[in-house]
Amino acid sequence: MSKKTEKDILTSEFILDRIEDDNAVLISGGNECVMPLSFLPKALKEGDVIQATFSTDEAEKKKREMKAKEILNEILNV
Repeated sequence: MSKKTEKDILTSEFILDRIEDDNAVLISGGNECVMPLSFLPKALKEGDVIQATFSTDEAEKKKREMKAKEILNEILNV
């Protein structure tokens, strides 16, 4: 289940289905998502419900694009 809260922000609900090695297998809407346990709260256990918010960061994207262009220009001696 997911819901949009604002432009480019999405909140989704996941259930921790199981833990495999150092990964959490999360279920949402019949889909599985595997995520490192280190990304999640330490006290989670199977069956817990997790709220996750996803958003875009245009400023960070532009910063990374500029850095990539700088490196490419340096390599190409432009």
